[in-house]
Amino acid sequence: TVVVEIPEEEKFLVSYATIQNNDSIVLFSEAGVQLPVSIDKNNWHDIRWSPESEYISVIGKNNNVDNLYLYNIAERTGEWVTNFGETDGIGITSYAWVNSNTIFYIQGLGSAKWLHQYKTNTSQERLKITRVNGDIISFENNIDDEYIFLKNLNDVEIFNITKSELKNLSEIVRVNGNIENVININNTNGLIIAFNESSRYFYLLDLEAMTSTLIGDLKDINLICNINSDHIAMSNNIKGSSIGKFDSAVNNFTELIKIESAYLEFKNRINCNNSALIMFDGKNWVKLVINNELKLENLEFLENSVEVKVKYD
Repeated sequence: TVVVEIPEEEKFLVSYATIQNNDSIVLFSEAGVQLPVSIDKNNWHDIRWSPESEYISVIGKNNNVDNLYLYNIAERTGEWVTNFGETDGIGITSYAWVNSNTIFYIQGLGSAKWLHQYKTNTSQERLKITRVNGDIISFENNIDDEYIFLKNLNDVEIFNITKSELKNLSEIVRVNGNIENVININNTNGLIIAFNESSRYFYLLDLEAMTSTLIGDLKDINLICNINSDHIAMSNNIKGSSIGKFDSAVNNFTELIKIESAYLEFKNRINCNNSALIMFDGKNWVKLVINNELKLENLEFLENSVEVKVKYD
């Protein structure tokens, strides 16, 4: 047996926020050292880091509906920051960090569905912003978002945080097909994916002018996650299972590495930050380090995890 001494400071430099298969929340360092956050059984799901990795956010059952729980990494304390109950009909259905101290979330159904704002520095709870139809689909990796995308069937709503304006994408951008998804790359550009009977089209969206430019028919390309402000990780089915990046500056897809197809079968387990992708093949968690020398690293200490999120660089 080889005993490896881990420096004290390394034990608390957590890198992974996880939900375990026993419905507990555990943080892990790169060395695999555990920091339990909650052993309560609250049907935890949708765990995330705040953009500057100061907080862990997660949705769990409280008052018999979904509410938002926040854990402060530095203070090692957690609390429920919303308190919806059965009288509200339904709890939180989706949420997103838009900057280091602001969360936007959706609560309600039908005509009673609203976009809310929560501020970690002022504890403003249930601050209603506007009535909406969809759920938040924005990717997580933008440090300071100006727009929020909401998806409902084939309609997409775009909320401008600065101007407090809500617009329907189909009314302002003409797209050849039904809108499948919209991705916020940064505060200037987005990607629109639309489909019809035979093709899937990708458009580059100018968020300031609210116009779109057709990139082409990329029906064999699948989205993985947002790597950074200029690159989206995508897989190419024609070339076999592979992960690449889409560069919005030149509208080009470049292959990064070929991988086993099993990793792409669990798309809901994949997440990434500026320099790494975390993936799951049904048995094992691995990290793809994105730098000059691409390589896959096994994360054996995450074997009992059902959700894993890596903190931002």
